[in-house]
Amino acid sequence: MDERVKEAVQFMESNCQHKLRLRQIADSVGLSPSRLSALFLKDLEVSPMRHLKTLRMQEAKALLWSSKLNVKEIAAHAGFNDVSHFIRDFSRLYGHAPTTIRNSKCVP
Repeated sequence: MDERVKEAVQFMESNCQHKLRLRQIADSVGLSPSRLSALFLKDLEVSPMRHLKTLRMQEAKALLWSSKLNVKEIAAHAGFNDVSHFIRDFSRLYGHAPTTIRNSKCVP
């Protein structure tokens, strides 16, 4: 994997709760947005923004299990501005709504 992709992923992981734009991520590793996107597609087979969304969902899932935060707080902490959008995307990715996963402790 290209070192710049690794650095971009680390930047995303450190800042996933913030509103990030592709330009910011690319600037953090000294690439143009189009070049970073091409490297992500080559190395990870997803776009940088799709990868960021996945990181945010993983963070949200971890918070569901490890905290007493409500779903709205978890969505905000994971970098989502719209709770309904978060719930819809979370349910699509994991097959269950956030509250279902928290209540059943099922592992998606």
